[in-house]
Amino acid sequence: MKNNDLDFKVLEAYTRDIGRGIARIDQNTMDTMSITIGDIIEISGKQKAVAKCAPLYPADENKKIIRFDGLIRNNCKTEIGNQVFLRKIKTAKAETITVIPTESIPAINEDYLADALESVPLILQQNIMVPYFGGRLTFQVASVIPCIDDNMEAVIVTQKTIFHIQESKISFPEEGDISAKRQFILHQFWRLEDLDKEEFDDLISRMNRFYKELKNKKDLGKP
Repeated sequence: MKNNDLDFKVLEAYTRDIGRGIARIDQNTMDTMSITIGDIIEISGKQKAVAKCAPLYPADENKKIIRFDGLIRNNCKTEIGNQVFLRKIKTAKAETITVIPTESIPAINEDYLADALESVPLILQQNIMVPYFGGRLTFQVASVIPCIDDNMEAVIVTQKTIFHIQESKISFPEEGDISAKRQFILHQFWRLEDLDKEEFDDLISRMNRFYKELKNKKDLGKP
């Protein structure tokens, strides 16, 4: 745990917050962490998830609790009653996002995803749900542009974000640019625990080749 991480007991979201990507903590903690309403926080259980931060109702103040819905709990692999850590993170506006349906879906206008998810924070491997004709469609985030790294830890969906729905898993872009290859490696890294032995060995091999490619480009750029 980093010095600016704090741990909280997980409780169910308020009814009005379900499906809105909101996590609530007490106002005193928000002040201590320099968090304002709408700032993005990273929630760490067995995995990581991101959410918009908002204050708890007055009756829940000073109880060291955090409230968020089942989708966020699933994304960070935690349950009600467990402890999670949180911290404020840096974000950028999403330019392009590729998602993979978790099940068979009907034909859908990709522009609808930007409308349905406007202002929602996303990271790689996060599951997202959008309402659709009385039901919900679930997708997993496969890649984002700009790339997520130490300087930008999540992206925010805007009306200008372009969504691509991909029907199958991402494959390594043999002829792709550096950014596309980096996205693939990050995508595989975030699902590391789900990889079988063959996929893991393939990832290590591609990382080694990618490192050599980066090193060669760097060396060629030297005077």
